[in-house]
Amino acid sequence: MTTTAFEQRKRRFKDAFERLTAERGVDQDPLMQEWYAGTLPIAVMRGFVMEYYHWEFLRGFAATYAVCPHAAVRDKIMDNLAEEHGIKELVVAERHIDMMKRFGIACLGLTEAEVHDHTPSPELIALTDRYVEAPLTDGWLAGLATFAIQEYQLAPVNAKRFDAVVNKYEFAAEHATFFQVHGEADLVHRDRALDDFARYATSPAQEAIVIDAATRSIDAFRNWYAAIYRNFR
Repeated sequence: MTTTAFEQRKRRFKDAFERLTAERGVDQDPLMQEWYAGTLPIAVMRGFVMEYYHWEFLRGFAATYAVCPHAAVRDKIMDNLAEEHGIKELVVAERHIDMMKRFGIACLGLTEAEVHDHTPSPELIALTDRYVEAPLTDGWLAGLATFAIQEYQLAPVNAKRFDAVVNKYEFAAEHATFFQVHGEADLVHRDRALDDFARYATSPAQEAIVIDAATRSIDAFRNWYAAIYRNFR
């Protein structure tokens, strides 16, 4: 069967995202390898929770929404925003940062004050800035690629994190819904994004914008995870 131009473009983007994830993603980093094995110190997990709570990535979603000219894409971004806020949820209706905070308090012994009063690391601030700047400086395709690559790499990561939380650390699954939700929902989101890239990034220049933005985003994300591992051990 002959593939269409749309299908060919989608395959190119999928292959590119697979390469980026394999070569530059966090799955093989010490933070995640120790988490999967159940050997990551609780102090590092606490640091991860506190940092994540202060990751203002939704500002990047909003910036991408603001500059995107396509109503169908804006609707998907709005759905994603609604899910993050617990308004429209594929799995459970709860703000996602509150799921993370609940995990930190119930399983790791954090307090509300420790989570709320944490000062985000320079690496996290740089990652947030990348999310906001990408669509405003390089256009909506760059904005979409900036968060799509994270959904792409983190869907399997979160599934493995959930398994480790329940089976290695033996925490209650009901307190680890953040990882369960993202292990499932990000699979949906990343496929939607690949469709949008295949539909709208039809020139070599547009394809380059997507890949460059995804590369810069995944590198900033890996820098952040490295900082968590380094700062909280």
